[in-house]
Amino acid sequence: MRDKRTLALLIFAPILVLTMLYLVFDGDDYIPKVGLVDVPEMIMGQIDLEDAEITEYRNETEANDDLVNQEIDGYVVLDGQTPSIFLEGSDPSVNGATLKWIQSAFVNLQQNGNSTELEVDYLHGSSEMGSFDYFGPVLLGFFVFFFVFLIAGVSFIRERTTGTLERLLSTPLRKWEIVMGYVFGFGIFTMIQSTIIAWYAIYVLDMMMEGTFIYVLIITLAIALTALTLGILISSFANNELQMIQFIPIVVIPQIFFSGLFNLETISDWLSWIVPFTPLYYAADALRDVMIRGMNKDKRRYTMSNDELKLTEKQKAILDAATELFAEQGFAGTSTSEIAKKADVAEGTIFKHFKSKKGLLLSVISPMIKVVAPMVKNDMNKILDRDFDKFEDFIREFIDNRIKFVVKNMTLFRVLIQEIPFHPELKEQFIEHIGKDMLGRVRQIIEYYQEKGQIRKMPIDSVMRVIVSTVFGHVIAKLLIIGEAEWDEEAELDRTIQFLMNGLAPE
Repeated sequence: MRDKRTLALLIFAPILVLTMLYLVFDGDDYIPKVGLVDVPEMIMGQIDLEDAEITEYRNETEANDDLVNQEIDGYVVLDGQTPSIFLEGSDPSVNGATLKWIQSAFVNLQQNGNSTELEVDYLHGSSEMGSFDYFGPVLLGFFVFFFVFLIAGVSFIRERTTGTLERLLSTPLRKWEIVMGYVFGFGIFTMIQSTIIAWYAIYVLDMMMEGTFIYVLIITLAIALTALTLGILISSFANNELQMIQFIPIVVIPQIFFSGLFNLETISDWLSWIVPFTPLYYAADALRDVMIRGMNKDKRRYTMSNDELKLTEKQKAILDAATELFAEQGFAGTSTSEIAKKADVAEGTIFKHFKSKKGLLLSVISPMIKVVAPMVKNDMNKILDRDFDKFEDFIREFIDNRIKFVVKNMTLFRVLIQEIPFHPELKEQFIEHIGKDMLGRVRQIIEYYQEKGQIRKMPIDSVMRVIVSTVFGHVIAKLLIIGEAEWDEEAELDRTIQFLMNGLAPE
């Protein structure tokens, strides 16, 4: 009992920890941040806007941008009287608070007082995400930090007490060289430890992993090196292993409260100023960004690679059901619950694999564009590689070729026509994989017939717009508007060609 530090630890450490627990749990209730997209004033008057931070948006794009940047916890889009909800999704407790507020706020909109099942999409995670998935990244970072800090500090004290450090200081080595030697020496073992812990947590315990393992490894290595250098620093204030352990309530335990195990927006102001000075705060947030939010991935997050085309049976069923429903009802008119029912899977399974309904749409179309692109090019080249004496013969074969191709791929064509105007990503992919090459070839052919004097001299792009709009108009009218039952193909094709030839005839 002569050790004053031990006496202080015995008395003040429990007081410190209990005080921090009090300040953490006695904080304010969480106030959800909710966005309302283009909600009419009449409906706004019926919504109870208390107990939430409300942001109004003119369109869904603005709301989605803020959702991605974590400026809001979720946003609501009204489809008639039924609200569609889009949540950030990475924190189950925040999801619950946001959903609870939305349900209570929109209760006046429920018809006849009966509650309607709300359609909820998640940017990250899903309704099936468990507590271990959310707390896992924090615990991973904490255990790496704790054990490296403790072992490094105790080992460095042992180097001093056994005289090894003194003998090194008597050599010509500079002090910074000795320090770097210890850091690199311990660093090798911390790298091995971090790799094993991260691998075990993700691949054995099946911790949620949306990003890439190498980024998790980089973050855990950074945590380990931070703990290593901090442990070496703190060990200089301890004379033995027991005194090193006594620093744990001061250095390690407080970081638990600021690492994300508890919502930092609700803790007392007395503690909030400490948060930026704790390494685990940054480490836990970075691990969540990678493991839950998948933020290290390409920003074109729904473009599927060749490996991703190797789908499970459930994924294939979801894609088939979505393709059929999107073609029949359109993207906006199809709910994830309908897709789940048709695919015979749980709705949460859709969000697990595709994140959101938009992610599912892009997952349906992106691979199809990539797969269909070579077919489009090969099919078109059969026409473009032939020599036609007359422009009229070329355009006849061109239109006939496009009609046959669209009939073979009618489902994809319907979805593309319906959704490309509303989703720029689809337009970019279509141009990248199909448009660029084909447009170049068609330009050459138009220039060829202009030189022959068969079509008028005008900007080539203008000629292309006339041709493309006429051809697409013919195809869409035949297959989507008028229908084949009332369509005389040969007569309509002759009229379309006559219309084009009259419009493009030389002056």
